[in-house]
Amino acid sequence: MFFVALDADGSVAAGVRAQGPYVAAGEAHAITEWAGHPGAPEVRRMIEDRLPFGVVEAKGAWVSENASHRGELGVALGRFATYSMDLLDVQFMLATAGTHVLATWASSGGVVADHIAPVPYPDDRYETRLMWWDRRRRRGHAESLQLAQLLLTTSRPAPSMVPETIGSVVRPMRSVS
Repeated sequence: MFFVALDADGSVAAGVRAQGPYVAAGEAHAITEWAGHPGAPEVRRMIEDRLPFGVVEAKGAWVSENASHRGELGVALGRFATYSMDLLDVQFMLATAGTHVLATWASSGGVVADHIAPVPYPDDRYETRLMWWDRRRRRGHAESLQLAQLLLTTSRPAPSMVPETIGSVVRPMRSVS
């Protein structure tokens, strides 16, 4: 799934994609990013623990250098997690992000997995961290303005407790710590 923001002239000014829902932890690019680094087993375990409840991953978020309102677009991109979870009816979104965008994405309810050491990905210029959004807990983690925007633009109820099957994965919707 792709989300894009259009400038007033119709040009694409920002975007992000969501991959999933996953049926195996190995589908997540985060596994590749942490391969060979401390924290790799914990990243895999966190993904595997959440798979029964539905997991999608955010990749490739960007804002054009020429876009007007760059800061606002970056903040708006943070809300894609909730839209993705709602549209795909999953409970969790994961993303890997450089430290320079963590606060922006945390404003929409993303929580950094602080117990997992960052990795130099895609290269040594970056310190990449793992973030999670939990569809059932977004009200407790999103900043008030972001939450207001989320509530105004989403109308789907919270995930049900009714199990759902995708492939061979049964997804009962409940929280995982």
